[in-house]
Amino acid sequence: MKGYYDKPCPCGSGELRYPLKDGAGLFLTYVCDRCEESARKRYNPDIWNNPHYCATGDEEALEIDYDRP
Repeated sequence: MKGYYDKPCPCGSGELRYPLKDGAGLFLTYVCDRCEESARKRYNPDIWNNPHYCATGDEEALEIDYDRP
């Protein structure tokens, strides 16, 4: 039986994929050895070394509406 990661990378290289995670261990995307460097460049560099990194931007999207059923 094949494992979950025994699938080709979505970049089209044909190499096996593996998960790319940030400094806190959160999943970001699947990569292979060929595309990992370019995939890392799409993210803020602070996420790789700071497990307490907090994204800023659309704060409304991060708010929880406690009044909503």
